[in-house]
Amino acid sequence: MEDLVASAVAWWQFRERAKKHTYVRQTDLRSFYKEDEDEIKLWIEVLDLAEEAGALDPKVLFLLRSIAAERIRNKRWMSGLYKELKDISSQMDSIKKREGLGTSEYWLIGEGPKDWDQLNDQYGKVLDVKLEEVLREVGLEDMADLHHADRTAYDARREQGRVIVFSKTPDLDKLSSVQKHFESESEACAKAGAYLAASVMIGAAIEAALLFACLNDPGAARAARAKLSEKDRPRGEDPKRWSLNSLVKIAFAAGWLPDSEIDGVVLGSEYLADTIRGTRNSVHPGRHLETGGARDFEHAYKDSKAAYILLKWHLARSKISANGTS
Repeated sequence: MEDLVASAVAWWQFRERAKKHTYVRQTDLRSFYKEDEDEIKLWIEVLDLAEEAGALDPKVLFLLRSIAAERIRNKRWMSGLYKELKDISSQMDSIKKREGLGTSEYWLIGEGPKDWDQLNDQYGKVLDVKLEEVLREVGLEDMADLHHADRTAYDARREQGRVIVFSKTPDLDKLSSVQKHFESESEACAKAGAYLAASVMIGAAIEAALLFACLNDPGAARAARAKLSEKDRPRGEDPKRWSLNSLVKIAFAAGWLPDSEIDGVVLGSEYLADTIRGTRNSVHPGRHLETGGARDFEHAYKDSKAAYILLKWHLARSKISANGTS
């Protein structure tokens, strides 16, 4: 309970403090470029609150803290506060003059004179030390230790955050990844004996697969929507706002989910989808009351998983599914 209270307080403080800065949401993080050192340090405090509140992905927090420390270091660097860098730069300029290189010209790494390359490497190492000093100065000791002990691991963690914030991953690629994540979560829940939770994840996975189909073939999705009665037709034209029930009806009307015949028994795709949806909806307490609260969720999960595999196979045959068969 104490942790919950602490998180609630941190979340409130994070929201209030973040309002004074350039952005609040992760979607606005591109604009994080503040020059004032005091403002950057204040933002690091806001990031601490975000961590306490669980408001941001740890990978994103690592990136933002790294950027903040880099901005402080770079401001001091460009202001000429690092005299040792001035000395190294002066020596490098002398070598360029010796070799007949203009002031605005430079060598690529490994292409210059040996003594220039050595000084360039020394220059970079000083900047690394200065970054570690800033990290420790603002209380990010763990990050400073990682940067010092394993630069490759530090850069890898920073890159993970950068990909989340800055990469323009297409919606279809994101959906494919999300679908696989839900499948993995379902398997983990089932192994732990949490069959209702596993069924909920199966429901999320089929919803991701059907949404993928609609976004991958928007023309067919629109045509299928037009075929539906006013009662069944989803509101709005954005598939990302359609419910699982609506996505099922669209997929059926589009011909992506034909009936299946197994051992002489015909299984309608709408029935298979309803099997998944019905089990998933058992997460609602009211449904438990309607069924008396007594259901074999292990059995229901196995049925849902089998239905999911078959539906995903149909989508793969229609060449609109990201992940193929399971």
